[in-house]
Amino acid sequence: MNINEILNNDKGLSLKYPSEWNGNVLGITTINVPKDNHVFFLMEYKFYKYWLAAVETTGDDVWKTTAVIISKDLWEKGDVRGFVENKVGFVLVSDNCDLSICLLSEPFFKEKFGNKNDIEDGRDVGTAKIHQSVLIAKNVFIGEDVEIEENVKIMSGSVIMSGSKIKKGSVLYPNVTIYYGVEIGENCRLHSGVVIGADGFGYKNIDGVHRKIWHVGSVIIENNVEVGALSSVDAGTFIPTRVGEGSIIDNQVQIGHNSQLGKGVIFCGHSGTAGSAIVGDYTVVGGKAGIGNDIEIGKGCQIAGNAMVNTSWPDNSILGGHPARPIREWLRGLAYVRKQVKQK
Repeated sequence: MNINEILNNDKGLSLKYPSEWNGNVLGITTINVPKDNHVFFLMEYKFYKYWLAAVETTGDDVWKTTAVIISKDLWEKGDVRGFVENKVGFVLVSDNCDLSICLLSEPFFKEKFGNKNDIEDGRDVGTAKIHQSVLIAKNVFIGEDVEIEENVKIMSGSVIMSGSKIKKGSVLYPNVTIYYGVEIGENCRLHSGVVIGADGFGYKNIDGVHRKIWHVGSVIIENNVEVGALSSVDAGTFIPTRVGEGSIIDNQVQIGHNSQLGKGVIFCGHSGTAGSAIVGDYTVVGGKAGIGNDIEIGKGCQIAGNAMVNTSWPDNSILGGHPARPIREWLRGLAYVRKQVKQK
Protein backbone atom coordinates (compact mmCIF):
# COMPACT_ATOMS: atom_id res chain seq x y z
CA MET A 1 0.00 0.00 0.00
CA ASN A 2 1.13 3.54 -0.64
CA ILE A 3 0.89 6.29 1.97
CA ASN A 4 -2.52 7.52 0.75
CA GLU A 5 -4.00 4.02 0.97
CA ILE A 6 -2.64 3.64 4.49
CA LEU A 7 -4.08 6.97 5.59
CA ASN A 8 -7.44 6.15 3.99
CA ASN A 9 -7.63 2.85 5.89
CA ASP A 10 -6.87 4.54 9.21
CA LYS A 11 -8.03 8.13 9.63
CA GLY A 12 -6.26 8.31 13.00
CA LEU A 13 -2.81 8.29 11.36
CA SER A 14 -0.73 11.27 10.32
CA LEU A 15 2.59 11.38 8.47
CA LYS A 16 5.20 13.17 10.61
CA TYR A 17 8.51 12.38 8.95
CA PRO A 18 9.42 13.11 6.23
CA SER A 19 6.84 15.62 5.05
CA GLU A 20 6.20 13.55 1.89
CA TRP A 21 6.76 9.91 1.04
CA ASN A 22 6.15 8.15 -2.30
CA GLY A 23 7.12 4.54 -1.55
CA ASN A 24 5.03 1.43 -0.90
CA VAL A 25 4.62 -0.61 2.27
CA LEU A 26 4.63 -4.35 1.60
CA GLY A 27 3.48 -5.57 5.01
CA ILE A 28 3.74 -5.40 8.79
CA THR A 29 6.68 -6.74 10.82
CA THR A 30 7.76 -6.71 14.46
CA ILE A 31 10.21 -4.63 16.48
CA ASN A 32 12.98 -7.23 16.31
CA VAL A 33 12.64 -8.37 12.68
CA PRO A 34 13.50 -5.55 10.25
CA LYS A 35 12.18 -6.03 6.71
CA ASP A 36 12.58 -3.75 3.72
CA ASN A 37 9.49 -1.64 3.04
CA HIS A 38 7.58 -3.01 6.04
CA VAL A 39 6.03 -1.12 8.94
CA PHE A 40 6.31 -1.94 12.66
CA PHE A 41 4.49 -0.56 15.72
CA LEU A 42 5.78 1.23 18.82
CA MET A 43 2.81 1.46 21.17
CA GLU A 44 4.40 1.93 24.59
CA TYR A 45 7.72 2.96 26.08
CA LYS A 46 8.59 -0.64 26.97
CA PHE A 47 8.33 -1.60 23.29
CA TYR A 48 10.54 1.34 22.42
CA LYS A 49 13.18 -0.05 24.81
CA TYR A 50 12.89 -3.48 23.19
CA TRP A 51 13.39 -1.85 19.81
CA LEU A 52 16.49 -0.01 21.05
CA ALA A 53 17.98 -3.36 22.01
CA ALA A 54 17.11 -4.75 18.57
CA VAL A 55 18.78 -1.78 16.87
CA GLU A 56 21.95 -2.39 18.86
CA THR A 57 21.97 -6.01 17.71
CA THR A 58 21.13 -5.50 14.05
CA GLY A 59 22.82 -2.16 13.41
CA ASP A 60 21.28 1.04 12.05
CA ASP A 61 21.30 0.46 8.30
CA VAL A 62 18.69 -2.32 8.18
CA TRP A 63 16.02 0.00 9.63
CA LYS A 64 16.43 2.77 7.04
CA THR A 65 14.00 1.08 4.66
CA THR A 66 11.36 0.39 7.34
CA ALA A 67 8.51 2.55 8.60
CA VAL A 68 7.15 2.96 12.11
CA ILE A 69 3.68 3.64 13.44
CA ILE A 70 4.14 5.19 16.86
CA SER A 71 1.64 6.22 19.52
CA LYS A 72 1.03 9.95 19.94
CA ASP A 73 2.10 9.86 23.61
CA LEU A 74 5.39 8.18 22.77
CA TRP A 75 6.08 10.50 19.83
CA GLU A 76 5.70 13.54 22.04
CA LYS A 77 8.69 12.45 24.14
CA GLY A 78 11.56 14.52 22.70
CA ASP A 79 14.31 11.92 23.14
CA VAL A 80 12.19 9.27 21.42
CA ARG A 81 11.25 11.49 18.50
CA GLY A 82 14.82 12.45 17.67
CA PHE A 83 16.09 8.87 17.82
CA VAL A 84 13.25 7.42 15.74
CA GLU A 85 13.60 10.03 12.98
CA ASN A 86 17.27 9.15 12.56
CA LYS A 87 16.72 5.40 12.27
CA VAL A 88 13.71 4.73 10.04
CA GLY A 89 12.51 5.67 6.57
CA PHE A 90 9.30 7.37 7.63
CA VAL A 91 7.13 7.89 10.71
CA LEU A 92 3.35 7.73 11.14
CA VAL A 93 1.79 8.84 14.43
CA SER A 94 -1.36 7.07 15.60
CA ASP A 95 -4.14 8.40 17.81
CA ASN A 96 -4.84 4.78 18.83
CA CYS A 97 -2.22 2.12 18.02
CA ASP A 98 -4.52 -0.75 19.01
CA LEU A 99 -7.07 0.42 16.48
CA SER A 100 -4.37 1.02 13.86
CA ILE A 101 -3.18 -2.59 14.14
CA CYS A 102 -6.71 -3.85 13.54
CA LEU A 103 -7.47 -1.46 10.67
CA LEU A 104 -4.20 -2.04 8.81
CA SER A 105 -3.74 -5.78 9.36
CA GLU A 106 -6.92 -6.54 7.42
CA PRO A 107 -5.94 -4.95 4.07
CA PHE A 108 -2.45 -6.45 4.31
CA PHE A 109 -4.01 -9.87 4.96
CA LYS A 110 -6.32 -9.49 1.96
CA GLU A 111 -3.44 -8.28 -0.18
CA LYS A 112 -1.36 -11.34 0.73
CA PHE A 113 -4.02 -14.06 0.75
CA GLY A 114 -7.32 -12.56 -0.44
CA ASN A 115 -6.73 -13.09 -4.16
CA LYS A 116 -5.58 -16.70 -3.84
CA ASN A 117 -7.75 -19.44 -5.33
CA ASP A 118 -8.81 -21.89 -2.64
CA ILE A 119 -12.04 -22.82 -4.40
CA GLU A 120 -10.67 -24.64 -7.46
CA ASP A 121 -8.14 -27.39 -6.91
CA GLY A 122 -4.62 -26.33 -7.91
CA ARG A 123 -4.16 -29.61 -9.78
CA ASP A 124 -7.10 -28.79 -12.04
CA VAL A 125 -6.01 -25.24 -12.88
CA GLY A 126 -2.30 -26.07 -13.14
CA THR A 127 -0.91 -23.92 -10.33
CA ALA A 128 0.10 -26.69 -7.90
CA LYS A 129 3.60 -28.18 -8.11
CA ILE A 130 3.46 -31.80 -7.01
CA HIS A 131 6.27 -34.33 -7.38
CA GLN A 132 5.27 -37.44 -9.30
CA SER A 133 6.11 -39.70 -6.34
CA VAL A 134 3.52 -38.05 -4.06
CA LEU A 135 0.61 -40.26 -2.96
CA ILE A 136 -2.71 -38.43 -2.61
CA ALA A 137 -5.95 -40.10 -1.52
CA LYS A 138 -9.39 -39.21 -2.78
CA ASN A 139 -11.22 -36.20 -1.31
CA VAL A 140 -8.06 -34.11 -0.82
CA PHE A 141 -8.11 -30.41 -1.75
CA ILE A 142 -4.93 -28.60 -2.84
CA GLY A 143 -5.00 -24.81 -3.29
CA GLU A 144 -3.21 -22.38 -5.57
CA ASP A 145 0.60 -22.40 -5.74
CA VAL A 146 0.97 -25.30 -3.31
CA GLU A 147 4.30 -27.14 -3.55
CA ILE A 148 4.64 -30.78 -2.49
CA GLU A 149 8.01 -32.53 -2.66
CA GLU A 150 8.81 -36.18 -3.26
CA ASN A 151 7.47 -39.13 -1.25
CA VAL A 152 4.80 -37.17 0.62
CA LYS A 153 1.61 -39.05 1.58
CA ILE A 154 -1.70 -37.20 2.00
CA MET A 155 -4.71 -39.12 3.26
CA SER A 156 -8.40 -38.56 2.63
CA GLY A 157 -10.15 -35.40 3.76
CA SER A 158 -7.03 -33.25 4.08
CA VAL A 159 -6.92 -29.64 2.85
CA ILE A 160 -3.76 -27.77 1.86
CA MET A 161 -4.53 -24.12 1.22
CA SER A 162 -2.79 -21.70 -1.13
CA GLY A 163 0.92 -20.95 -0.96
CA SER A 164 1.76 -23.79 1.42
CA LYS A 165 4.75 -26.08 1.00
CA ILE A 166 5.23 -29.67 2.18
CA LYS A 167 8.76 -31.02 2.00
CA LYS A 168 9.82 -34.56 1.17
CA GLY A 169 8.82 -37.60 3.16
CA SER A 170 6.09 -36.02 5.26
CA VAL A 171 2.77 -37.73 6.02
CA LEU A 172 -0.62 -36.07 6.51
CA TYR A 173 -3.18 -38.38 8.09
CA PRO A 174 -6.94 -38.02 7.40
CA ASN A 175 -8.60 -34.62 7.79
CA VAL A 176 -5.49 -32.50 8.33
CA THR A 177 -5.96 -28.81 7.49
CA ILE A 178 -3.05 -26.64 6.39
CA TYR A 179 -3.88 -22.92 6.07
CA TYR A 180 -2.30 -20.28 3.83
CA GLY A 181 1.45 -20.05 3.37
CA VAL A 182 2.41 -22.77 5.86
CA GLU A 183 5.71 -24.60 5.47
CA ILE A 184 5.94 -28.23 6.61
CA GLY A 185 9.48 -29.63 6.83
CA GLU A 186 10.90 -32.99 5.83
CA ASN A 187 9.70 -36.28 7.37
CA CYS A 188 6.98 -34.72 9.50
CA ARG A 189 3.89 -36.63 10.66
CA LEU A 190 0.64 -34.72 11.15
CA HIS A 191 -2.09 -36.85 12.68
CA SER A 192 -5.81 -36.77 12.07
CA GLY A 193 -7.60 -33.49 12.73
CA VAL A 194 -4.45 -31.37 13.04
CA VAL A 195 -4.88 -27.70 12.06
CA ILE A 196 -1.78 -25.69 11.15
CA GLY A 197 -1.96 -21.95 10.50
CA ALA A 198 -5.47 -20.97 11.60
CA ASP A 199 -5.80 -17.38 12.82
CA GLY A 200 -4.27 -16.67 16.18
CA PHE A 201 -6.51 -15.45 19.00
CA GLY A 202 -5.79 -11.77 18.54
CA TYR A 203 -8.39 -9.11 19.31
CA LYS A 204 -8.47 -5.59 20.71
CA ASN A 205 -11.47 -4.39 22.71
CA ILE A 206 -12.10 -0.87 21.45
CA ASP A 207 -15.21 1.01 22.53
CA GLY A 208 -16.89 -2.23 23.58
CA VAL A 209 -16.20 -4.02 20.28
CA HIS A 210 -13.78 -6.95 19.90
CA ARG A 211 -11.85 -5.87 16.80
CA LYS A 212 -9.90 -8.54 14.97
CA ILE A 213 -6.16 -8.50 14.35
CA TRP A 214 -5.63 -10.25 11.03
CA HIS A 215 -2.76 -12.74 11.15
CA VAL A 216 -0.43 -12.86 8.15
CA GLY A 217 2.60 -14.56 9.73
CA SER A 218 1.63 -18.19 9.02
CA VAL A 219 3.61 -21.17 10.47
CA ILE A 220 6.92 -22.93 9.89
CA ILE A 221 7.18 -26.55 11.00
CA GLU A 222 10.80 -27.69 10.80
CA ASN A 223 12.04 -31.19 9.88
CA ASN A 224 11.13 -34.41 11.75
CA VAL A 225 8.26 -32.93 13.77
CA GLU A 226 5.27 -35.01 14.88
CA VAL A 227 1.95 -33.36 15.73
CA GLY A 228 -0.72 -35.43 17.49
CA ALA A 229 -4.39 -35.72 16.66
CA LEU A 230 -6.63 -32.65 17.04
CA SER A 231 -3.74 -30.32 17.90
CA SER A 232 -3.44 -26.76 16.59
CA VAL A 233 -0.55 -24.46 15.76
CA ASP A 234 -1.83 -20.93 15.14
CA ALA A 235 -0.49 -18.50 12.55
CA GLY A 236 1.83 -15.76 13.72
CA THR A 237 0.48 -12.23 13.72
CA PHE A 238 3.15 -10.70 11.49
CA ILE A 239 6.03 -13.23 11.70
CA PRO A 240 5.74 -17.04 11.58
CA THR A 241 4.93 -19.23 14.53
CA ARG A 242 7.73 -21.83 14.55
CA VAL A 243 8.03 -25.43 15.75
CA GLY A 244 11.67 -26.52 15.91
CA GLU A 245 13.26 -29.59 14.41
CA GLY A 246 12.50 -32.92 16.09
CA SER A 247 9.79 -31.55 18.35
CA ILE A 248 6.88 -33.77 19.41
CA ILE A 249 3.40 -32.43 20.08
CA ASP A 250 0.88 -34.77 21.68
CA ASN A 251 -2.87 -34.92 21.05
CA GLN A 252 -5.09 -31.90 21.75
CA VAL A 253 -2.30 -29.38 22.24
CA GLN A 254 -2.60 -25.66 21.48
CA ILE A 255 0.44 -23.67 20.28
CA GLY A 256 -0.49 -19.98 20.27
CA HIS A 257 0.33 -17.36 17.66
CA ASN A 258 3.95 -16.11 17.42
CA SER A 259 5.21 -18.88 19.72
CA GLN A 260 8.74 -20.10 19.02
CA LEU A 261 9.52 -23.71 19.95
CA GLY A 262 13.15 -24.83 19.87
CA LYS A 263 14.60 -28.19 18.83
CA GLY A 264 13.35 -31.40 20.41
CA VAL A 265 10.61 -29.77 22.49
CA ILE A 266 7.87 -32.05 23.85
CA PHE A 267 4.31 -30.96 24.66
CA CYS A 268 2.15 -33.60 26.35
CA GLY A 269 -1.61 -33.88 25.89
CA HIS A 270 -3.90 -30.93 26.69
CA SER A 271 -0.95 -28.58 27.29
CA GLY A 272 -0.33 -25.39 25.40
CA THR A 273 1.04 -21.91 25.06
CA ALA A 274 -0.55 -18.52 24.84
CA GLY A 275 0.72 -16.07 22.22
CA SER A 276 4.40 -15.18 21.76
CA ALA A 277 5.76 -17.80 24.16
CA ILE A 278 9.36 -18.94 23.64
CA VAL A 279 10.27 -22.51 24.62
CA GLY A 280 13.93 -23.53 24.57
CA ASP A 281 15.48 -26.67 23.07
CA TYR A 282 14.56 -30.03 24.63
CA THR A 283 12.15 -28.60 27.18
CA VAL A 284 9.33 -30.96 28.21
CA VAL A 285 5.85 -29.61 29.04
CA GLY A 286 3.62 -31.99 31.01
CA GLY A 287 -0.03 -32.73 30.36
CA LYS A 288 -2.49 -29.87 30.92
CA ALA A 289 0.34 -27.45 31.71
CA GLY A 290 0.02 -23.93 30.33
CA ILE A 291 2.58 -21.29 29.39
CA GLY A 292 1.37 -17.70 29.45
CA ASN A 293 1.62 -14.86 26.98
CA ASP A 294 5.13 -13.52 26.22
CA ILE A 295 6.76 -16.03 28.60
CA GLU A 296 10.26 -17.33 27.82
CA ILE A 297 11.27 -20.80 29.01
CA GLY A 298 14.94 -21.75 28.75
CA LYS A 299 16.56 -24.87 27.33
CA GLY A 300 16.25 -28.27 28.97
CA CYS A 301 13.43 -27.31 31.34
CA GLN A 302 10.83 -29.67 32.79
CA ILE A 303 7.30 -28.42 33.49
CA ALA A 304 5.08 -30.70 35.54
CA GLY A 305 1.54 -31.59 34.51
CA ASN A 306 -1.12 -28.98 35.38
CA ALA A 307 1.53 -26.31 36.03
CA MET A 308 0.57 -22.75 35.14
CA VAL A 309 3.66 -20.81 34.05
CA ASN A 310 3.15 -17.04 34.34
CA THR A 311 6.73 -15.80 34.45
CA SER A 312 9.91 -16.55 32.50
CA TRP A 313 12.44 -19.16 33.68
CA PRO A 314 16.10 -19.89 32.83
CA ASP A 315 17.68 -23.03 31.37
CA ASN A 316 17.23 -26.36 33.18
CA SER A 317 14.42 -25.15 35.46
CA ILE A 318 12.17 -27.86 36.91
CA LEU A 319 8.77 -26.36 37.63
CA GLY A 320 5.39 -27.26 39.05
CA GLY A 321 2.28 -25.77 40.60
CA HIS A 322 0.08 -22.74 40.06
CA PRO A 323 1.70 -20.32 39.73
CA ALA A 324 4.64 -22.47 38.66
CA ARG A 325 7.63 -22.50 41.00
CA PRO A 326 10.77 -24.66 41.27
CA ILE A 327 9.31 -28.10 41.95
CA ARG A 328 10.93 -28.62 45.35
CA GLU A 329 9.78 -25.21 46.55
CA TRP A 330 6.25 -25.94 45.39
CA LEU A 331 6.21 -29.36 47.09
CA ARG A 332 7.52 -27.90 50.36
CA GLY A 333 4.80 -25.26 50.26
CA LEU A 334 2.17 -27.88 49.59
CA ALA A 335 3.43 -30.00 52.51
CA TYR A 336 3.35 -26.95 54.82
CA VAL A 337 -0.24 -26.14 53.91
CA ARG A 338 -1.31 -29.74 54.53
CA LYS A 339 0.43 -29.73 57.89
CA GLN A 340 -1.34 -26.54 58.93
CA VAL A 341 -4.72 -27.92 57.86
CA LYS A 342 -4.20 -31.12 59.86
CA GLN A 343 -3.19 -29.14 62.97
CA LYS A 344 -6.39 -27.15 62.81
